[in-house]
Amino acid sequence: MRAELKLQKLLEETFENHERYSHSSDRRSLDRALESYFQARDVAQSLDLPPVMPILLIGIALAEQFADAHSDRRGPDGQTALNLIELATVEASELGQMEMVHHAGMLKAQVLADWVEGDRKENFEQSVAILSALVDRYRKAGPAFAVELAEALTELGYTYSEARIGHEADNTEFAIAYLEEAAAILPDDAPDRLRGNIFLYLGDGYKSRMRGDYLANLKLAAQYYESAEPVFLSAGLESRAARASASFHALMPRIAGLSSNALNARRKRGDR
Repeated sequence: MRAELKLQKLLEETFENHERYSHSSDRRSLDRALESYFQARDVAQSLDLPPVMPILLIGIALAEQFADAHSDRRGPDGQTALNLIELATVEASELGQMEMVHHAGMLKAQVLADWVEGDRKENFEQSVAILSALVDRYRKAGPAFAVELAEALTELGYTYSEARIGHEADNTEFAIAYLEEAAAILPDDAPDRLRGNIFLYLGDGYKSRMRGDYLANLKLAAQYYESAEPVFLSAGLESRAARASASFHALMPRIAGLSSNALNARRKRGDR
């Protein structure tokens, strides 16, 4: 009984520090949450308990926070995130929580894609392999998993767009293809954040595209940026809406100038 009370107290302490970090970004709170989380796991093992949802949920939440910290500043937070993700993946599988398995896989791919330690090519290939496996799984699962498929496709497209290995032009084409597929299969009730990200990343992709008609690519990029802004605003994601808006307005003078040049060139050819 005493051990069970200790477990409950440790889980409450972990959750409180997790929440404190969520609101204040106080690094000490995140480190305390991690410490009490592993203490809670030790107590649960001493009680010979099977995986339980509270430990799984707080483990996933901590993995998200360490993954975010890793993307901001790199360093050892990435390894901590990977360790938490591996534990969560095993426990989610044992509990039959396939949505959690999916989420853990997405997190792992994100951390590996951002990884600067180790072999960059190997990290990129691992990230792509994880996401490709998720894409294959949800393609086979059918329309009921359209949102999960779109999420995996979006992350795969983003991973290619940010790749620092291989040929940039090829990576951009892969990114656009995956993101276009995600946009095509996205159901009407999909989360606004996901829809906005697809539009935003497609804007980035077409803006950076090296193949095809340059002006046509820029016009497509502008359309996607313009579409992303209201979607992000409806989701309350003001910073992402601002990025989409700034990208759109930065492109418009360039598009206007190129369009004017193209029109003048056509007129000259017509004069001949």
